[in-house]
Amino acid sequence: MTTARAVSILGLVLAVAVGAVVIGPYVVARRRGEAARVLAEYEGMLVSISEPPAAESGMIEVRSFDDLARLSERTGRMILHAEAGPEHHFYLQDGGVTYHIRLLDPEPPVESGGQS
Repeated sequence: MTTARAVSILGLVLAVAVGAVVIGPYVVARRRGEAARVLAEYEGMLVSISEPPAAESGMIEVRSFDDLARLSERTGRMILHAEAGPEHHFYLQDGGVTYHIRLLDPEPPVESGGQS
């Protein structure tokens, strides 16, 4: 009976550890701001660009990134991401129309690497 208890406790500890590893980055990104959350959650749908794309027929501002993500899923197109300091611009081009949303991160990005 003590073996079964030990295995149960070990399984619980392992499940909590895996949960923390999986959910931890998402929780940290949410605390850093909406743009950080989007970058963490939708990483596979984003393509980084250095300059905004040309809008052929005009630019439509969307209310939320989730709206832009739904448009991306329906059209099968990638979302373009341009960063300018704390501002993040997300674009989706479809049929000559460019959909756009601007998100602002309150905190500067954390730089990685050693300091000299």
